[in-house]
Amino acid sequence: MTGDGAGDRLDRLEHRLDAAESVLAIQDLKARYASVVDARFAKGTVIGQDALDNLARRAAELFCEDGEWDGGPGLGVARGRAEIAARLAAPTLVFSRHFFVTPRISVDGDRATGRWELLSPCTRPDERRCGWPAPRTTSTAGSTGSGCTNR
Repeated sequence: MTGDGAGDRLDRLEHRLDAAESVLAIQDLKARYASVVDARFAKGTVIGQDALDNLARRAAELFCEDGEWDGGPGLGVARGRAEIAARLAAPTLVFSRHFFVTPRISVDGDRATGRWELLSPCTRPDERRCGWPAPRTTSTAGSTGSGCTNR
């Protein structure tokens, strides 16, 4: 075996390792988003406004500066971190939990796209239950590891 063959194999192995690490980083990013947005609720109600504003800012920071949060027809679209933070600081529910399942993540160089099914039990202010199941979500991330869109 020549040195060139070993070098090519090492390059392929490094590429596969980078892709695998990217997939894990994207799964972690999605899990951090779920954890932060679900922390907006405690004991069947929305938490206090100061804590809510802090969590909304933390969630928005998971997006690129010009990222987009798309809640669909019922929740609207927010573009950019300031708009995303403002939208998430004004919840329309009193409870929700985000369960992102069946991830399908593809990595292409320094870009990646992930698609999940969202199971999200939730409660409206009138105590009606909603959200089983919720729509699919798609996230795209760049090399910074920040989610650029969340649909």
